Amino acid sequence: MSIYGPLQDYVESFLAQRRLSGRPVQVHSPEFGSIPTLSAEAVPIRQPTAEEITSAQRWVEEQRRIAFNHSFEGVYSTPVPESEISVYIRSLERLDMVLSNIERYVHIAFAALRKEEFIRRMFTMMASTKYQLEESKKSNPRYILELHIIREMIQEADNMDEGLMTVLGLKLAS
Repeated sequence: MSIYGPLQDYVESFLAQRRLSGRPVQVHSPEFGSIPTLSAEAVPIRQPTAEEITSAQRWVEEQRRIAFNHSFEGVYSTPVPESEISVYIRSLERLDMVLSNIERYVHIAFAALRKEEFIRRMFTMMASTKYQLEESKKSNPRYILELHIIREMIQEADNMDEGLMTVLGLKLAS
């Protein structure tokens, strides 16, 4: 099985979450042995300077702007059964809450960790969540996220939030 493409994205996301939670793992392939490009080495953490935090704030805001300027018009619509709409909306609201919490301190995380792919992924999730929440308020909403994807995003966001707060030693009120 190829480790490239979507599978690689999922593996890298999983490894990043494990590293940030302090429980790193390493990926092994029976055919190729250890995959060093995806290894789960420790994430170097240090206290960023005020200048680094200011610079990180600018970069993070630019990534947010890019993600929120993305159009979802060409994205395939998915049917959501009427019986699942209320669960769907509650799940989106939960995801939005967790991502909004992370957004409050993500510039500090970026300044300390320098993980660009993490920031981009978080804002992609946030932009699609906000789009879907707005779309769900319309009389004839268009659904672009499947419920199981939203649930996976909630799990990923919860892991991001918990891992980052632990690693950075943050004590933020939810």
